[in-house]
Amino acid sequence: MLRNYKLSRLDTLREARSSISVQFMDFIKAVSRHRDILVCFFEGDDEKYFSIRINSILPEIKWTGINCKGKKNVTSLRDKISSHSQYKSSLVAFFIDNDFGDDVIDNEEDFYITPTYAVENFYSNVEAFKNIITAEFGMSEFCSETNDFETAVSIFKDRLNEYCNIMLAFNIWIKSHRIIEKSTDDKSKQLNLNNLKIEDLVSISLTEVTAVYDCGNVSSLFPNSFSVTPEQYADSELYFSQSEKSLEELLRGKQQLEFLRVFLVQLREERSKKVSTVFTRKTLVKLQLSKANVHSELSQYAITPSCLIEYLSKFKCAA
Repeated sequence: MLRNYKLSRLDTLREARSSISVQFMDFIKAVSRHRDILVCFFEGDDEKYFSIRINSILPEIKWTGINCKGKKNVTSLRDKISSHSQYKSSLVAFFIDNDFGDDVIDNEEDFYITPTYAVENFYSNVEAFKNIITAEFGMSEFCSETNDFETAVSIFKDRLNEYCNIMLAFNIWIKSHRIIEKSTDDKSKQLNLNNLKIEDLVSISLTEVTAVYDCGNVSSLFPNSFSVTPEQYADSELYFSQSEKSLEELLRGKQQLEFLRVFLVQLREERSKKVSTVFTRKTLVKLQLSKANVHSELSQYAITPSCLIEYLSKFKCAA
């Protein structure tokens, strides 16, 4: 059954309500109460990832976060504050996703821009996975009695590689479509990927990841979309093929985090069996792994890139 993933009237109304006036008033309220407070502006719910890192790197600094409901709103607020005579010297930090790297960002030094597609990519990688299974699945890299840790890591690497290869065509097409969206005033065909479910794209198990969507006809997922020409698709494909970064860093983060969540749910089930065909021992895994809370539940295990530490550290001197 085809789903029409486009902006609904409700989405349009939400977008209208997310104008920066609300966030700017929240900012004014914060700095009015605490002159030296650090105000952090996030695209969306990314505070769930950044909060423990800000607290760890800047333990002496009082800060508050503002959900700007979109990347464009973050950049607009930066412009508004930096040009405001009264507030331009305020202590502010701006956090945005790199996405596909197509956006031109003025004054980049004012922003923390993820080196990956998004914050979610900090969760869905081998290093973060090792952190998760060590703390939550009772596995140890240095255990001499069992190879469960190595087994789990090997399985994850294989499934992540399969996932990335399958999702490449989807991401190339989405990148192409986003470029078209930015070149036209026609909003009727703008894609809303928030309603797209992982099961519409891939089937995930511990033994394999297989494609559900038609990799050769991505537009079938989006009946009301712009036509992407072969030339436009080929241009976007170069972004991935010529990058020095891995696919797991370049692909859309939200789907990749959902892949990790589904994989961990299945790993939890296998680890809980009395007799497992994968693991040598049973362990009670307490992770809830709900779709709504996975961002915050796994935050402590996600990687913290050095560029984030560097960006936050500059506020030690500014405070």
